[in-house]
This record gives sequence, structure tokens and C-alpha cells, in this order.
Amino acid sequence: MKVENMTSRNWLLSGLFMAVLSTAALFVPASIGKAAPVNWADSAATSDWFASTNWIRTPAGYPTAGDSIYIGNNTTGAARSGDVVIGSGGAAAGSTLQIGYTPGTTGSLTVQSGASLTLSGSATLGQQGSGS
Repeated sequence: MKVENMTSRNWLLSGLFMAVLSTAALFVPASIGKAAPVNWADSAATSDWFASTNWIRTPAGYPTAGDSIYIGNNTTGAARSGDVVIGSGGAAAGSTLQIGYTPGTTGSLTVQSGASLTLSGSATLGQQGSGS
């Protein structure tokens, strides 16, 4: 078996690769694999699921496939109650859905004919509040 010495060029490339790999790890978001919480806003002007101003979300917008969705929650800015509608032809998505999540909260969700809601996780109605 022939064993070769690592040349200075190989050492340099090896070190450069490790430096790039280490730097790249700094830019991996901590939230990968975690669903982002999205709450129905206390200031919601309509019942429209797709009206981005009806939700508390960063970045702004309505819920998407990776989000944990709350309708009726006691968190800051969230509505303690909400009646939300996914209108005909709308295709909504999320990770999980909680309606009436915390004590004293209520909520409802109507999925109109021709609309859909796809969740990759669970839906809970009235965990500590009430929901429909």
C-alpha cells in the first residue's frame, strides 16, 4: 500500500473547505423543521382567510404549508375569537390548526364548497376554549 504525504496544496484546500462549511452552518435558520405560529389578528377586518392583514405572521401574509395556525388565542395581538372563511376556489394550507386554543377563546372555520384546507399535521377544536 502506497501512502502519500498530503501536499501543502491539499492542506490548503482541506482547510478552505472546512472554513466554508463552518461559515455555511452559521446561516442555517434555527427554525428549520419548526412550524411558524400564525394567529388570527384582533384587528381582522373581514373573515377572509386569504386577506394577509387578517393574520399575525412574519413575514406578513396568510398561512402557508409550514405554519401552525391559531384562530382564538390569548397571545398578544391575536383575536380571542374569530370566524374565518376559506372562500370558494381557495386552496389553503398549514402544518397544524388550533381553533379555540386557550381558555376563554372561541373560533370557527368555514370551508366553502369548492375550497380546500390541507394540513400536514393535526387540527384541534376547543383545546382549552371552544371551536367549530
